[in-house]
Amino acid sequence: MNLMLRSMLQANIKICTRLEYGQGGTQLTITILNATVFPVTLSTGTLDFIPVNSHPTFSLDHVDSQVKLVSASHHMTNDEQASHQQQQRVDSLFVPPPSVCNADNINTNTPLLHPNTKHIEIVNIRTTQPIQLNGTIRIQVSRLDDSDPTPVQLTHSFGFYLIDQMKKSILSTSTDYKENMDDNEGYEWCYGGQFIRDTFSIDPVLGLEKGMLICLEPASSLYSDGAILCRIDSERLDDGSIQVRFFGKNKNLVRSLVHELDSLDV
Repeated sequence: MNLMLRSMLQANIKICTRLEYGQGGTQLTITILNATVFPVTLSTGTLDFIPVNSHPTFSLDHVDSQVKLVSASHHMTNDEQASHQQQQRVDSLFVPPPSVCNADNINTNTPLLHPNTKHIEIVNIRTTQPIQLNGTIRIQVSRLDDSDPTPVQLTHSFGFYLIDQMKKSILSTSTDYKENMDDNEGYEWCYGGQFIRDTFSIDPVLGLEKGMLICLEPASSLYSDGAILCRIDSERLDDGSIQVRFFGKNKNLVRSLVHELDSLDV
């Protein structure tokens, strides 16, 4: 593959990710956009995670019982409102079918990705424990009619944070949670109001009122003591921030979450 074509593929095949909690785990949406003027072949794809501040890598092969493909489809970019029947269902690039074991690179029957078309996969992920991870997506792309079939490898990295792995809910009463709310042990911090809304998935119609309680629960069933409470302790301060306090039985998890949120609130 000549250098010009390789550079064109690298610049115009775009990968993006979105994470949100749902269906008892974290839903990862992977979007691959073909912004070139010719169809391309997506030959292989991998999805790997590395624990933050750690070296061992584990891929989806090692946690396949906790990874479920929700959907994989192609969408025309000029028809975002296409009905379900108009979307083209395709094989997954990243999740092997149940009959495939130890597949580092998954060979699929994914059809060509035509110009101005998106390959969208939604994957549900449940980790065995809440842990900060760095995710990496790698795909191999080639032009259909290129005389040199050597594919171009494209890479996309993203963070898979503790907060992404937690169910978020607003509590109507604190009666059942007072035993977990010792102000002497809580962790106090300040965040911007919009950051709080976005991070804790708070409905825009709800006000951020003093005393509001937000419950954060890890998806893993192994962490029965992992629930964290976030209490809003102030109205907006002079600098526009809001003071909150975190409580939880698992002190290590609470400290890790507070440190993580502090690094994300930039």
